[in-house]
Amino acid sequence: MPEQDASRWVRTMCGMWCHPTMCGTEVEVRNGRVVSVKGDRTNPDSRGFLCVRGQSAAEIVHSPHRLRQPLLRRGDGWEPVSWEQALDLTAGRMTAAGREHVGLWMGHGAQQNGLGMRLGNRLANMYG
Repeated sequence: MPEQDASRWVRTMCGMWCHPTMCGTEVEVRNGRVVSVKGDRTNPDSRGFLCVRGQSAAEIVHSPHRLRQPLLRRGDGWEPVSWEQALDLTAGRMTAAGREHVGLWMGHGAQQNGLGMRLGNRLANMYG
């Protein structure tokens, strides 16, 4: 019978990036899988607060519907492609459209997070 790993708790930050403080979390890991997530009461900013998105992180991480690679629309369906193909296709289409016709949307969480905004601004500045 294989030996079962004991549960361990890991202190980290929520990966949802929706709260400006990046909430502190405590994540329970068992057998290499996230089992549960709760707010870290010792975090001086979030003080144990964790929104519903953060609380459902374990479900999101292990969802069988989670995308794990880029997909390209082909007719009525989707075809898996490599990251290199996806990035090359995106860069090519952005170049073809021209910088005056391309907009960036950094997503809900990153919009409110200083780091996400800086990265988005950097990409926009590099693009022109």
